[in-house]
Amino acid sequence: METLNARKDRRGGQGHDVEAVLDELYTTPPPDFVARRETLAAAAKTAGRVDDARLIHAARRPTLAAWAH
Repeated sequence: METLNARKDRRGGQGHDVEAVLDELYTTPPPDFVARRETLAAAAKTAGRVDDARLIHAARRPTLAAWAH
């Protein structure tokens, strides 16, 4: 299975690092999570990063307890 970092390296390091985007997403308060996820996924898709958009869109909102941890 290919890691996200391997995919980034194969593209020559261009574009956004999906892991960084997901890290940002998971710092978003749970009530705002879905809207932010949709915005980030749409931005990735618009930039031609369809696989990244799918990964971002697949992220699930954390529970409040998990987010606060």
